[in-house]
Amino acid sequence: MSRGIQTQGLKLTPISIQDRDPKSKATINRKIYRLINDLSVRLWDIRLVGEIVQKLVDRGVNSFQGVFYEYSNSAGKLDALRAAAVRDAHRQAEVYASAAGLRLGRILEMKPAQNVMQPSMMGAKAAPAFSDSGSIPLSAGRQRIRVQIFIIWALAH
Repeated sequence: MSRGIQTQGLKLTPISIQDRDPKSKATINRKIYRLINDLSVRLWDIRLVGEIVQKLVDRGVNSFQGVFYEYSNSAGKLDALRAAAVRDAHRQAEVYASAAGLRLGRILEMKPAQNVMQPSMMGAKAAPAFSDSGSIPLSAGRQRIRVQIFIIWALAH
């Protein structure tokens, strides 16, 4: 797992503490420091997430930003969707052109619209109640990838 652990940032903040001596008005000044170490942990087996999170909490982690899911080979998946988007745009444009008694000419402009990869809880099932199983219960969700293309064709008779 160590290859999947990466420091995201370190922050050292001084904290001054003043203690009053109960028998006098003298104060004792102490300076302590708070260290914040932000880590990113990447796992390849989603079934281990709950167990790893529980181990981190057991070892003193007191701030947890959540679980983020990402696709492996996302570039390949996006490329396949891009190709499919171009084919579908061409099919639709041919339908419109044919209905108007025209043919598609050459492409005048082609650019991607905003591509979206967004996590979603669609279809996620509720995680079982917290138990002493040594693992924090987590439930998988779905992630939606959407690719859109903007194409302008010349039209011919």
